[in-house]
Amino acid sequence: MPGKAAKVRVSERQWAVLQELSRSRTVAKAIVQRALILVRGIQGLQNEQIAAEMGLIRRQVGVWRRRWRDAWEALCVWVCTEPHQLREAILDVLSDAPLPGRPVKTTADQDAHTVAVDG
Repeated sequence: MPGKAAKVRVSERQWAVLQELSRSRTVAKAIVQRALILVRGIQGLQNEQIAAEMGLIRRQVGVWRRRWRDAWEALCVWVCTEPHQLREAILDVLSDAPLPGRPVKTTADQDAHTVAVDG
């Protein structure tokens, strides 16, 4: 049974950036898709409707709505203090989260080989 969708709030500047990103042909497709999820949520569509429209599952839509909800206050600070950096802050919210796990470690020999091959 579906739960309650995260409320997507947006300022005028955030709305403008999300609309621009949702129509962009120069940013990654995943960013465009995530921005469009938020735009459609702001327009009043339910997660199930957005998912069906975009060929996703409801849970995928919910992830991005929750992520926006959780970042909204911080984004409002960007709007007020650094509006010229708002787009970058929104791109950061819409980007993939770092994967869990241990960072890759290389040995000095592997690093030397990489430099020799690359250089």
